[in-house]
Amino acid sequence: MGLSSTPVLRAANTTVADTAIHTYVCNISPPYSIITTDNGITITDAVFFYGTQGGLATLQTINTGNGTFNSGDIFSSISFPTPAASETASTVAPVKATVNAVNTVTMAPVGTAFNVATTTAGAFYSVSFTPTTAIVWKTNLQQLLLTVRLAIAEGAVSETNTPGVLVHFRGQ
Repeated sequence: MGLSSTPVLRAANTTVADTAIHTYVCNISPPYSIITTDNGITITDAVFFYGTQGGLATLQTINTGNGTFNSGDIFSSISFPTPAASETASTVAPVKATVNAVNTVTMAPVGTAFNVATTTAGAFYSVSFTPTTAIVWKTNLQQLLLTVRLAIAEGAVSETNTPGVLVHFRGQ
């Protein structure tokens, strides 16, 4: 996309709607080969990159107390079954990723200072999501997800895109 030819995922609404949300779900699971018998690793934050070709709402809403952004869980997970005959399939809907029984998350920039101005194709803003307590990750057969829901201005036609997310973690 743009002069850099950066590969992106794209969402667009081509008709004027009262409200719209562009939802991006990113797999942020670390490789399973690093699981240890000790603490494993901890995920300290996730930095999501996005571009907009107009139409983002000037206010993006985070609920830091329950870990939601524009009414969607920021960190969630899906548990998969152990391979076996007659196994039970995984659930369909991801569940909120519990962060040591605390789901609080901070966001930078905050929703009232969220970057919403139109970008040139191939240029991106960033937003970081930081769990108050780092997510301890040493679980096999589980997928950790980051969900970013970008609110579109009421009545706007918009296009958003992302080259993805960078996940910061520490080995324990």
